Amino acid sequence: ARQRGIRVFIEFDSPAHSRSWGRAYDILTQCYSEEKPNNKLGPMDPSRNTTFEFLKNFFHEVAQIFPDRYVHLGADEVYFDCWESNPSITQFMRQMEFGTKYSLLEQYFMQTLINIVNATGKNYAVWQDIIDNNVTLQTDTVVEESYPDEMARVTKLGYKTLLSSCWIIIDVPFVGKATQQFLKEIRKLTNKVKSTTQLLAIPTPPPAVCQFFNNKDKIPKDLQSNIVYQLNCTDCSATYIGKTTRQACRRLKEHGTPPNASVDKPVQFFRRSARIAADKNFKKSYPKSESSNEEHESATLALTSAIKRHVATTKHQINWNLWPSLKPLAEIKLRDLWL
Repeated sequence: ARQRGIRVFIEFDSPAHSRSWGRAYDILTQCYSEEKPNNKLGPMDPSRNTTFEFLKNFFHEVAQIFPDRYVHLGADEVYFDCWESNPSITQFMRQMEFGTKYSLLEQYFMQTLINIVNATGKNYAVWQDIIDNNVTLQTDTVVEESYPDEMARVTKLGYKTLLSSCWIIIDVPFVGKATQQFLKEIRKLTNKVKSTTQLLAIPTPPPAVCQFFNNKDKIPKDLQSNIVYQLNCTDCSATYIGKTTRQACRRLKEHGTPPNASVDKPVQFFRRSARIAADKNFKKSYPKSESSNEEHESATLALTSAIKRHVATTKHQINWNLWPSLKPLAEIKLRDLWL
């Protein structure tokens, strides 16, 4: 990551969002209902020294593993109801003369944790929630802010500020008009909750039925989408590797696939798809995609296809029938290249 100019800014959230920690270490607050334990756990327990002994050893190890000079301590979404219900916390609050201001308890926890982190030579950052709870921190604190319109309030308090992206990215299975209507509702809700938030929806093909039902036909190779594919020249060693988020047949058509190119034949001929494939009078047609940015660029892609250029300059032939789908590489960001 360092060689590529990427800083790994690790976050270990505390005192909230730490339920998984409590499965291994007894550092969380026991919640109470009607003065009895209710078997629920809350944020880390600031009233016990063992909590901070664990954090001291933990962040000492973190400082050795992660070289970046900053560590994110979280401090977001700390709700006080569990602390308020615990009698040991209540007694500790009286000893510390905090009264009933649980923001002072949060401040005590964070200040103790900050001292632990500073002792390792690291700087630190926290989320803006701790400022919302009126907790006072050291002036060298970096506060991560989610909304640009709230940055002025944080900087006015004298803290350095880190603005998180105001984008929300969601991955939505594309199933046609139902997906488009769903995205409209999501955008309305986003605008209602926070109008400055930018929503980026990425429609993706839904899982194949054959993944859940083994007796269903597998999707033919030329109808698969979100794949990395390979085409080979029959007259030389040239190889083309590309990727497409649409059906493979649409992308290959832009490369110059002839209309009579054959497709995979089903093995089990009693299936409907096999009967269709065997029907010589049956003609396949591929309707235009309803929503794809890539589809709008098809004309430009057709003119710039490396395969078309290779065929035009060398008069070679491309093996359109025996092209492999390189599925294990589907998650690798490859750019189309002519090797």
